[in-house]
Amino acid sequence: MNKRKLIIVLSVILCTSLIFTSCEGLDFEFIKGEFSTCDEYQEKVRASDFTVYDQLNNKVSYSDHKGKPTVVLFYGVSYSVVTREYMMMFDTIYRKYKDKVNFMIVHLSCFYMGNKEDAETLVAGLSFPAYFDLDRSAEYAYSVTGHPRTIIIDADGYIYHDQTGTIDSSYLEKHIGRVLNGEPYVTEVPKRCGCYFK
Repeated sequence: MNKRKLIIVLSVILCTSLIFTSCEGLDFEFIKGEFSTCDEYQEKVRASDFTVYDQLNNKVSYSDHKGKPTVVLFYGVSYSVVTREYMMMFDTIYRKYKDKVNFMIVHLSCFYMGNKEDAETLVAGLSFPAYFDLDRSAEYAYSVTGHPRTIIIDADGYIYHDQTGTIDSSYLEKHIGRVLNGEPYVTEVPKRCGCYFK
């Protein structure tokens, strides 16, 4: 074997050895299809405060709800069968977890040009607390560009989960259960409920 071939062979052996040695400390969980927690890669994000109005036109802020995890749903559409069913799903979850979790169901005026009374028809008869972003405080606080948007905030006031788009009840309950149990957030693709908001 000439000198040039020997150098090539030794170089290949050396590179292969380095690759396998460096991989010994790696976590291959991601390759298996599992996901690492957000906390390993970035600092926690504190939830921004915002002020909205309840159905009696009283001002209510997110900061009034601190001390327990909070589920915030931003939406901005008028009444339809699809959106009403979506609200009913959130109402079912609210009635199940209302003693452990705060809920703020917030209508965004920026996505809907009707008045407050029109928006109220979508949540009429439901038991969760409905709010209206008449001053666009929530919109600006979270730079909302799409809806529905669901944000779960932990008891310490940090954003645990932030999802734009429709989700199903099992997906929502799973993340509520995780934040109640103090589990780290795990990135995953959400399961859609099949709703389409226009």
